[in-house]
Amino acid sequence: MIRLVRPDETMEEKVMAFRRAFLEAGEKEINGGRGLHHFDDYKEWLHYVRKSQKPENTATGVRASLYFALEEEGRLVGCIELRHELSEELKVLGGNIGYSVAPKERRKGYGSAMLALVAEKAKVVGIDELLLTCDAANIGSIRTITKCGGIFEKQEKIRCLAKETYVRYYRIQVHSSCGKSEK
Repeated sequence: MIRLVRPDETMEEKVMAFRRAFLEAGEKEINGGRGLHHFDDYKEWLHYVRKSQKPENTATGVRASLYFALEEEGRLVGCIELRHELSEELKVLGGNIGYSVAPKERRKGYGSAMLALVAEKAKVVGIDELLLTCDAANIGSIRTITKCGGIFEKQEKIRCLAKETYVRYYRIQVHSSCGKSEK
């Protein structure tokens, strides 16, 4: 079983270890981490996250809530971000949800567990339908999204960071069951 918590001052050591795990695995970004991979200073990052939670934030232009997934022993296993609105850019790439599971915690069901829990939070803030996007080659995300009721909408080739990539688009009705995960 996991639970979602918002980052706070007490989590610095866990969050920075989580960040290191991605960087040491050679991953250049942490999807759904509100730019954590760019920050060496936890307090600076935490301030940025808190600004992003406000409706008038200018970081992404949309309000976003970030959560970390903690498992029963308190180990940080993933992060997930709920974007309350969609900008034109997020309609093309990003959608309402961004998430990552720690490299050594993958293929254990944490992604679908996080997605199920954040869908409940979406319902509370009045979001009826979620748009999720993922790289067409990301089989893990495709499985997670479909397990959580994601309905494939389309696949498109887009230009991102000066290269072309294929992106898949899915919709999830927040009332749909995501297996209420065993994790």
